[in-house]
Amino acid sequence: MGFAGAILGPLTEMACVEGGVWTYANTGGLPYVPPWNFPAWACFPLAIWLLARALLRANVPTSCSPKNLFLALVGVGVEIAIFVSFSMNPPAALGGGAILAAALILVFRERTTLVMMGAGALLGPLVESLPISAGAWWYAAPAEIFGMPSYMILAYAIFGGLVGHASQAVGALLAGDVNC
Repeated sequence: MGFAGAILGPLTEMACVEGGVWTYANTGGLPYVPPWNFPAWACFPLAIWLLARALLRANVPTSCSPKNLFLALVGVGVEIAIFVSFSMNPPAALGGGAILAAALILVFRERTTLVMMGAGALLGPLVESLPISAGAWWYAAPAEIFGMPSYMILAYAIFGGLVGHASQAVGALLAGDVNC
């Protein structure tokens, strides 16, 4: 599960840095993102699933549909397009994000999706607020809450649902689930 986060998180961040959504103060010699970005994002899907498991009192599903990984990856691409395109227009970013969030809920139609989205909306801003206040990175758009534009809470909710489904599918594939 951590593998999906360690890949999708930094790739998403690289696209957002390239698109001008935010800038890192120091990338440690790497292009776009600092080295700590990879292990930090590896923890995100695990935390999402631990919260989902605790709240729903259920285990992480060990099987998946082949389309779940595809849909999650397409969703991440659409999310990047929305938030990079509208990063300097918070109302448009919120509108586009709301449509994508509704699509995510309708496509996956599981309580787990809502819980993962809630976990993402909670974890993302909480984890970001301290490094932002320390100057590790800053946003191009005005900071409205926790040092970030308000649309980032919605972006984290969407990413939480998408990376949760992607990580579950990758985990099933790596475990040898032939249905995925």
